[in-house]
This record gives sequence, C-alpha cells and structure tokens, in this order.
Amino acid sequence: MKRPLVGQSAGDFDYTTDQSARIARRMAHGVYRITHAGQEVGEEAWTLLALLNGGYRVMTEIDLQWPTRNEQRVQLDVDDRWNILGLWAQIDISGVRRVAAYIPSGNRLNVELTDLAISDEDQRSGKWRLRSDVNALNPIPPRLSASPIMAPRKKVVQHQLIFEPGTHIDFASAMFNYVVLKRLGLTPGTAAPFSSVVVTLPSLEPLNIRQTYRYDADEPPGPDITQAPLRRYIITETGSPDMLTTFWCDQRDIVQKQELMLNGALHGCEIVSYRWQQ
Repeated sequence: MKRPLVGQSAGDFDYTTDQSARIARRMAHGVYRITHAGQEVGEEAWTLLALLNGGYRVMTEIDLQWPTRNEQRVQLDVDDRWNILGLWAQIDISGVRRVAAYIPSGNRLNVELTDLAISDEDQRSGKWRLRSDVNALNPIPPRLSASPIMAPRKKVVQHQLIFEPGTHIDFASAMFNYVVLKRLGLTPGTAAPFSSVVVTLPSLEPLNIRQTYRYDADEPPGPDITQAPLRRYIITETGSPDMLTTFWCDQRDIVQKQELMLNGALHGCEIVSYRWQQ
C-alpha cells in the first residue's frame, strides 16, 4: 500500500509550495473569480505541482465572502495514475480553524477533524497566499507553510469510512475536476459514474455520493477563430437530480468556467489568468 508522503493525520498538513523537498517542479498556477447571483463573492488561487514520487499535488486557497466570510486552504496528493493519496483541508471561520485529513488506507478512509482557536498573530498576519504573477516568465514561488498555532486543540471527529478503489475525494474547487478528468480520460459523448466522498462546507464532514461526469461536446470557438474550442462537461449526482454542474475546459483540462445552481441562484467561477509551465 502506498502511503502519503506527508503523513497520516491532520497534524501532518504540509501546506508548502515549491520550497517543499517533495516537489519536483511546478506545472501550472492561476486564479479564479468566484461569483454568486451575478456578484463577485471571492477568489481562488491554485497551484499544480509534480511530486518527486511521480504523483501530483493540487493546492488551492479560497477567499470567500458568501454565505459567511471564510478562508479555505486545501492540498490534494495523488499518485501517477491520479488516484487519491490524501487530502488535507482547513477552513477559518468565526475565529476558529477547522483542520481535516482524509487518508486512504487499503479499503478504508481515515477521517480526522480538529478545531483550533486562531491565534492573534495569525489573525493579524492575514491570509496565506498562493498568489503568483501568472504573467511573469519566472514567478517567484511564495514561501507558504502552515503557521504554528499554540492554542489548545479539540478533536472533533476521528473515524473510518469504506473507501473502494477509484473513489474520488471531492472539494468545492474547480481544480478537483482536473484530477477526475485525468483519471477518467473521457472522449466526446462518453460518461463515467464513480463513487465520491464530498468534503462538505463549512463542517469539512464527509458525504458519500455517486457522481457521473459526461464529456458533452466541444464548444465552437468565439469571434477569435484562432481560439481552440472549449470542452463542455456535465456533472450529475445520484439522488440529487437538480444538482447539475456544467464546466468548460481547455485542451489541458484546466477549467475555464464552471456553473451550478446553488440556493436558487447561479453560482460559478471563471479563470482570471493562469500560466502553464510544464
């Protein structure tokens, strides 16, 4: 059994970028604008990294104003076939930081949730940033790491779930679609169902669902005839027929735009800028 390089618990959260000794190279990074009901409500900065063990790491930082002011940081490690090795997530909301670890072990998924009080120093220092100048030829990688917090820890949840091969761990980030597409390898007009463990917000509790990804069609290019068509995908969930997500990707499977109905309003994101460096 392969073990995640960063450990087996929430305490091993390795929120670092290019400075980590586990990183082989940076593949891409970018920024999404997040909207709800036509209003901008947040921003997501992400980085895609290749690991020295042949796998990959997706890191994202989300700053949201809706429905409640919060900040999220997520790290997803996968192997060279895009199978899940582990997910670590944090959400800061109302002065509390909840830390979650989702670590597969055989046919089980170890889940650990911990609450921590955010220190005064952490609140004064502001956000941890993945921001990079995507237009720069050689952007300076940010030096990010999880700030030590000396406040008492409160273990919230520690349990195991059944975790079959091929199960995805999903988070509310368009970059998680990239991982699914790489694993499924869909062609136009085809679809694939699979089991998924959704990390719910703001609790970070797990929710088991069945998802289906369908490669719907290639959108024709716009007025700029030199632009390559975007690939349109549709996500449906078993038991939730109204929960339908549509997203459009470029030729590298990077999501350019995503839309779904959430609380009766259109919720989505669109790429502001990104740079592919591989």
